[in-house]
Amino acid sequence: MLEYKIMEGKNLKEDNMIKNSHCERSSRVDFSLPEKLDCQFADRRKTAFTLAEVLITLGIIGIVAAMTLPALIGKYQKLRNATQLKVTYSIISQAFKQAEADYGDSKFWFSDMYGKTSGSEAYLNELADKYFLPYVKVAKDFGYQSLNNIKYGNLYYLNKTKFTNAPYTMSRIVILSNGTLVWFTITGNCTIGSDGHCASDWWFTGFRVYLDINGMKKPNTLGKDVFVLNYQLYNTNDSSYAKLLLYGAGNSEDGLKENCSLNGSGLSCGALIQHDNWKINYDW
Repeated sequence: MLEYKIMEGKNLKEDNMIKNSHCERSSRVDFSLPEKLDCQFADRRKTAFTLAEVLITLGIIGIVAAMTLPALIGKYQKLRNATQLKVTYSIISQAFKQAEADYGDSKFWFSDMYGKTSGSEAYLNELADKYFLPYVKVAKDFGYQSLNNIKYGNLYYLNKTKFTNAPYTMSRIVILSNGTLVWFTITGNCTIGSDGHCASDWWFTGFRVYLDINGMKKPNTLGKDVFVLNYQLYNTNDSSYAKLLLYGAGNSEDGLKENCSLNGSGLSCGALIQHDNWKINYDW
């Protein structure tokens, strides 16, 4: 067996060079077990990273993750919410189509309601119990309640201002089997006085349907997880037709984008998503 003499007084670098040269001959020289283990250790030490190199690499990975993860998460949330809205809109639309098959054209369902000033609970219960709930799967029916009573919390416009009266408006509220919170309210109108407030009784003009696609969870914001549909009553005076449509449907693309912006209310975001082939392309 070849013999190698390591001179005393040599530094560690020289020692390693000798060991490396020694180990490179392993294919031609029979080594004892201790020598083989020593060579394996030397090879591992030669290819290992220093602590500084590991920390620098981890730091770079952390910076890249911090820059890319928020965008990826936001993109995923938009895709998920748009898909959930499409599914829920389809469920509700199909329910009303089935109700029309059983009860006739929806424009005749509430022929005596337009212009009334009282009886909102009875109308909301009729809409839900007769024309909607029999055709969908319901996880929970809260009945005639306010959002405040079921601990829903505040509702916000897309511009981050509070939808102040929404939590206290009496509604018919249910949770669908897919987790969507649905509440029906009555829309109305009045004669506006010089002070900007109603100068006459508030009369009924239709229904509004709110969808919170992630149920009771936050952010409870129009255009993010809350979307709106309108059901305008048929009125012989102006021949408006009773259809259940996403709020803002039929408006111009520019009008939808203006409403569904960080300066807008977000009421028309559902219609804009539908217009954009069920994709969320706006900032939130």
